[in-house]
Amino acid sequence: GLLAQETNAMTRQLKKLDELKDEFVANVSHDLKSPMAAIRMYLDYMLNLDDDRDKMLPKHRQCLATVVDNAFRLDIFVTNILNAAKIKAGKMEYHLQPVALGSVGQNIRALFEIVAKNQKIALEIRLPPDLPKIQADPIHFDQIIINLISNALKFTRPEGRVWLEARRAGEKVEIIIGDTGRGISQQDLARLFQRFRQLDGQRDQSTSWIKGTGLGLYITKLALQAMGGEISVDSELGKGSRFKVLMPRAQGG
Repeated sequence: GLLAQETNAMTRQLKKLDELKDEFVANVSHDLKSPMAAIRMYLDYMLNLDDDRDKMLPKHRQCLATVVDNAFRLDIFVTNILNAAKIKAGKMEYHLQPVALGSVGQNIRALFEIVAKNQKIALEIRLPPDLPKIQADPIHFDQIIINLISNALKFTRPEGRVWLEARRAGEKVEIIIGDTGRGISQQDLARLFQRFRQLDGQRDQSTSWIKGTGLGLYITKLALQAMGGEISVDSELGKGSRFKVLMPRAQGG
């Protein structure tokens, strides 16, 4: 009886420590969002808006482009941790409304154009102007596409291609994020959307990148399911990958 009491007490303490850890991680992640946004804002100003930007030496522009790449990956890293904490606490909220994929494509181009150019990767956005709107939470859906494009760029070598395209699929819209990267093995495909799961191996070490948390695809799948969507992937080692997202069409769209 004493052993059972002590075991139960220890279990309660461990649960409380786990809750404190989750709260700490969520708070730190939230506090990191503002400085990361400021860093990206000033980098964007220096590279694209400053009247004296043409006076910048090519080597300095290249260095700043690398900083942009890593700052953006760090922002995704922090967002994924924060979202995972919200999901675990049951506090993730979705506000569904009609979303135009054209605006999503413009946002992706603005966010990744410099990164892709710096990595010598062709970024293609192929979205027909007559695509119907989808029913989704615009913030969470943007983050889903950002995660998928970021992964595609991360595992695609220079001179490769990454693309975003979409088409009608009955009462749904199919969105495809494809790349000519290294591909995914059948073993990894079976466990790709599990929590804390990362692909085996590493990217070419000549390119600097931030190792992920293994949360991006896990969060992507849960968020899509919560919005009435689904995701699948086709891939072959050495020939690239194609992530297919199916989303319901907006009413009247």
